[in-house]
Amino acid sequence: MPTEAEWEWAARGGESYEYAGSDNIDDVAWYTGTGSREVKTKKENGYGLYDMSGNVCEWCWDWYGSVYSSTPGSGVSFGYGRCRRGCSWYDNADCAQVAFRLSISPDFRDSQNGFRLVRSAQ
Repeated sequence: MPTEAEWEWAARGGESYEYAGSDNIDDVAWYTGTGSREVKTKKENGYGLYDMSGNVCEWCWDWYGSVYSSTPGSGVSFGYGRCRRGCSWYDNADCAQVAFRLSISPDFRDSQNGFRLVRSAQ
């Protein structure tokens, strides 16, 4: 799974949109009770990635905690829940913003959560 910093970098796609790939949420995300949908049915972001906003919340490797400019790319080393980003089909538009952060216990499971596999470029 990506760190929170890696997730945000990928979601932004080299652009400065409110959502991953557009300022118009309907271009890029399933949200507000629509149910999860097949991937790649909305617009991709600048890196060619789909569904970084909406559809399912994506788990990140890091624990949820306060983030500062001095926080390492690997995130905080402890916390009460794992960080989730992107929000899901169940959440409202505000939650799907690239900058929005959530946390949840790592043992929680439901149809709103998923993860994105990543590989180091090294």
